[in-house]
Amino acid sequence: MTTELSDEAVSEANGRFYDALERADLEQMRDVWVHGPEAMCAHPGRTPLVGWDEVWASWEAILG
Repeated sequence: MTTELSDEAVSEANGRFYDALERADLEQMRDVWVHGPEAMCAHPGRTPLVGWDEVWASWEAILG
């Protein structure tokens, strides 16, 4: 399933992500991500992570 988002929705999500990152707010970071197998994250210099469990474990290690 493909969901198209408006530029405004993408910009808002991006803002929430960077706000959570700046404040090291783990709860807010959890709310930014989709919690399913389609979640993907590529931290600089690392192999991309696929799936919510892998993505979440990385943010817990970074911000926790």
